[in-house]
Amino acid sequence: VSGAMLLVGSVVSAFVSPLAGRLMDSIGIKHLVRIGSVLLVIATLSFSLLANRLTVGLITGLFTVYLIGFALMFNTLLTFGLQQLAPQQMGDGNAAYNTLQQYSGSIGTAIMAALLATGARMAPHANTAHQTLQGAQLGFYFVTAIMVIVVVLSWIITSKKPEAAERG
Repeated sequence: VSGAMLLVGSVVSAFVSPLAGRLMDSIGIKHLVRIGSVLLVIATLSFSLLANRLTVGLITGLFTVYLIGFALMFNTLLTFGLQQLAPQQMGDGNAAYNTLQQYSGSIGTAIMAALLATGARMAPHANTAHQTLQGAQLGFYFVTAIMVIVVVLSWIITSKKPEAAERG
């Protein structure tokens, strides 16, 4: 069941990613990052607020919204960032991205594990399911807070190049 829930979002993301690339070529990156980051906030905040009422359908839907936002934002940011490099630096840029992605994933996993443990300590006499729910909500709130910062940055940070140059 969990694999099927994740499959739906992954298939939708597989269709959205090339569309996002085409949109980036035609309208630039700014709007895609803004829309993507807002979708990520909506999904993570919804997971946070609805953690104790999640159903298979709701998880599938929210994960799909999350992956659409991810495709609009992260994938286009990677492409845009690599486009800023000289051709001879592309390999180094890609290696740096992959290395940072691995480190970030490790750090994120450690933070989430700590938040899950904190959730257990918040309700020491509760059952394991309730303790896990507390920790998961802390984790979702943490991710939501980071995504809110990203939304704010996506609205205040602008490229030094004019939008027309961004498309070219």
